[in-house]
Amino acid sequence: MSDYKVQSVLFNKDRYTPAEAIVWLKDHKFKVKKIDITDNYLRFRQYTPQYLKKLGYTVTRNHKIGKPTNEGTQIYLVLCYKN
Repeated sequence: MSDYKVQSVLFNKDRYTPAEAIVWLKDHKFKVKKIDITDNYLRFRQYTPQYLKKLGYTVTRNHKIGKPTNEGTQIYLVLCYKN
């Protein structure tokens, strides 16, 4: 499974402010269009699930970025793979 797209980047809301998350995204060449805020995460979509599904990316996995702390993992990449 090497053909993948990053569907979203999730930041632990307790550890990152929206401004800090945006700096990280820009530093790592990710898009910053819209932010979705949930109870625990700041989510920055790179592609919509519907768009990726049309392209054949149907398998989704979360990938942890960085070392976990006592508060848990700080950043997740939502990766979509072709089946």
